[in-house]
Amino acid sequence: MSHESIREPSGVQKRVVVEHSHPLSGTDSREAIHDHSEDEVDEPGRDSNENILDEFPDDIEEIDLRHERLKTLEGIGFERFTRLKQLGLRQNLISKIEGLNGLTTLNDLDLYDNRITCIENVENLTGLT
Repeated sequence: MSHESIREPSGVQKRVVVEHSHPLSGTDSREAIHDHSEDEVDEPGRDSNENILDEFPDDIEEIDLRHERLKTLEGIGFERFTRLKQLGLRQNLISKIEGLNGLTTLNDLDLYDNRITCIENVENLTGLT
C-alpha cells in the first residue's frame, strides 16, 4: 500500500491510497484507489514541538522533518544548529515560516506541500538559492 498526492486542475490537493496485491498470492493484482481528500480537511497536527530535535547533535548539517505533522516551527529550537546546511520541512501543516533567522549557513530549505500564508525574518538566510 502506498500514499500518493495528486493535484486536480482546480488546484485542490488530494491524497489517495494505492493498494497493491502480490502477484504470487493468488489475489487480484489490480490497484484499488481510495480518495482520502475528505479525511484531510481537519488534520490534527503535532501537539508540541518540544524535544523533537533532541536526538540530533548540534553540529549536524542536514535535518529532515518530512511528514512530522508540524503546524508551527515555534518551539523546535533550530538556533542550536549553527552548521545546518539542509532543512527538509516537506509535507507538514506549517502555515507560518518563522524562527529560522539564525540558520545563516542554510543553503537548502524544502517547504514543499505545506499551508504557508506568512514568511517572517528570513533576511539572514542569504545562502538559499
